[in-house]
Amino acid sequence: MITIYGIPNCDTVKKSLDWFTKHKIEFVFHNYKKEGVSDTMLKEWMKQQDFNLIVNTKSATYKKLSPADQTKCTKATTAVAVVMEHTSLIKRPIVTKKGKIIAIGYDPTEYEKLF
Repeated sequence: MITIYGIPNCDTVKKSLDWFTKHKIEFVFHNYKKEGVSDTMLKEWMKQQDFNLIVNTKSATYKKLSPADQTKCTKATTAVAVVMEHTSLIKRPIVTKKGKIIAIGYDPTEYEKLF
């Protein structure tokens, strides 16, 4: 099963959900805001992908962080705690299949290759 992680009001998440629906690909949507994200999940994702692909340091949320928290976001080992507190720091969407990240962000060309 495919799981799409994100927040429903994010434009890239909306585009991804629409793409999967249009292509009749079954998925489960996991809303960070309502369902949260576990530290175990974040650590697993950061093992699978460079944490810089997971943590969005260009987001408005990142820019509002204290300098100390921004510094923590420069290392995977310290970023998890900050991301747990501010789930909007996670790049969106993250698409997984059987627990493995298969895509980060909305990229219809990449989706076509994968599906």
